[in-house]
Amino acid sequence: MAQKVATIDDDVQDMLNNLDNLMSSQSFGTPRMALSKLYSNTGKTPSVPVDVHRTPLKDQDLDELLKSIDQSISTDPNSSKNTEQFVGKCSVVSVSGAVSACSHLRCTMCDHEVVRILNRSWDPSCDYFFFRNNVPNVIKLEKKTQNAQGSAAYACQCSWITASKPTIIASGSAHKWVCTGH
Repeated sequence: MAQKVATIDDDVQDMLNNLDNLMSSQSFGTPRMALSKLYSNTGKTPSVPVDVHRTPLKDQDLDELLKSIDQSISTDPNSSKNTEQFVGKCSVVSVSGAVSACSHLRCTMCDHEVVRILNRSWDPSCDYFFFRNNVPNVIKLEKKTQNAQGSAAYACQCSWITASKPTIIASGSAHKWVCTGH
């Protein structure tokens, strides 16, 4: 077996040496001629087609290509440059019953979206398994909420809170929620 491996290694090395010699010699003219000579010696054909006549792109060609792409984007009416929406994240995550409170939260502990149900509070009988089995299904979650005007029920699969007044979710909080952006 060791002799067979050595023979294969020798064959590969011989082929690489032939390739180096053919590519460095000027006698074959073009690289295509050198490759055809190499494969005629081995009796094999290349498994991947090689386009040796392809010319490399110049910097000027790349600049023109980028300009044309930039022009097509800037004239597109649906382009993000033409919209005036706020795209960012809340610097301080705050939950409350107000409509303006952040509604794009994600939990870093369970890696699930945080569900918000306005004007509702969680029933005291809610437990970890209820949220684990029902988040993010709002219809199932609403079954264990109570009417609470001005409050909001927030939950992910591992923690939950009823916010009736603005509450900051700090890094040391039991809730590991972050804003995913608006």
